[in-house]
Amino acid sequence: GGGGYTERVVPVVTKIAPDGQVTLRFYDSMPDVAYISAADFQSIVLPGSVMTVMHTGPGEYTLKNADATATVNVNSDVFVSDQFEAFTNQMGLLQPGMANVYYDGMPFVRYKKVSYFPLKVTTTLDYGAYGIDIHADGKGAVYFPFATLADMYTDLYYHHAGFNGEKVVANLSVNEVSLAEIDPDYNKPLLARTTRPANLADFNYKELCFAMDHFYGFPGRIQYNDELKAKGLDKVLEEDIAGGPAVKKLLLSENLAEYLAGMTALTGVYMDGHTATELTGNAMEEGDTEKYAELYAAYRQALMGNQEVFGMLMSAVQSMMSMVVDGQAVETLRPKAYGEGVTYIKKGDTAVCVFDSFNSRNEEAWKAYYAGTGPMPTVENTENDDMVIFLDALKKAAADPEVKNFVIDITANGGGSADIV
Repeated sequence: GGGGYTERVVPVVTKIAPDGQVTLRFYDSMPDVAYISAADFQSIVLPGSVMTVMHTGPGEYTLKNADATATVNVNSDVFVSDQFEAFTNQMGLLQPGMANVYYDGMPFVRYKKVSYFPLKVTTTLDYGAYGIDIHADGKGAVYFPFATLADMYTDLYYHHAGFNGEKVVANLSVNEVSLAEIDPDYNKPLLARTTRPANLADFNYKELCFAMDHFYGFPGRIQYNDELKAKGLDKVLEEDIAGGPAVKKLLLSENLAEYLAGMTALTGVYMDGHTATELTGNAMEEGDTEKYAELYAAYRQALMGNQEVFGMLMSAVQSMMSMVVDGQAVETLRPKAYGEGVTYIKKGDTAVCVFDSFNSRNEEAWKAYYAGTGPMPTVENTENDDMVIFLDALKKAAADPEVKNFVIDITANGGGSADIV
């Protein structure tokens, strides 16, 4: 069972489903760490869905939802599933029956079918190895820390949930929004204080290590990629990075400003061009830096005033800059080869199309065209539209009998949206 506990009923806010409430548990051993039953959590993030829980052996429970099955052992604190991506799937919120894949095209692109290779992969999550406890109540409910389930269910389409000490807020929409945009009061109990309880600080660190070790993608271009993959965040901070132990100390601090500084310092560990661990950025709403000016000033002092930590952050920035420099080199060389601002080039039997992002589109012009109220967007009548550039090049190449090859030059492409792709 996990020993004594108290229960609290807290509000649930999603903006999609009607506001409700849920019962959270706080065990005596960690009185500030919220636990929630797996079935209750799923009913919040997937309104109307049901999870059944069966007691299948000593300390062992089978959790089953509409898409998949998982086994949890509350004695060893281990979770096993052959269908993990289906078990935590919330993509049905976008389109019924949709698989749990990265998807950035609604409503322009529709999902038809996904095939997995290999067909079966067993996922084992050993929470016990991180000192994270799972509990059961003997009546058919299994309790996880709220944050652990929130990390497991968070997906690449921005579905995520949080508990701020007062209420549960979940993003069930299909937009990149922070929880503070769903509930304007979400940040208040988190930022309107200067300290955090020791048991919560300790748990947060364990949870952070668990989440980064399991759900970070290790893209190969970060400085400590191989070390992190082999032995995990905690050991890498202790053994491989000069300022690592100082960062760990900040992350475990009961002082909130120091903890925030530690999270920002982690950017130096995972600096890959896309990953952000900096809480004071995305998580803070407009006006928060003024509203919590004292906290913010203390955070800046904890970060800038710590030479070891700040030095580590700066060296990571320099290593990342080498990627940027490569891109800039291409940007200066290309106009010499193609001409300035040219998007279509023909050399012999090869046509080249050049565009530098998957971002720009003139949505209004396209909508007008499809509604029959405007001309088809072209390079002559529409500025900065990557689709127009591509279609123009394709059309020119197709009309030219000499062209046998079509090359898309995205050597200095900074990325963008899959809608365009």
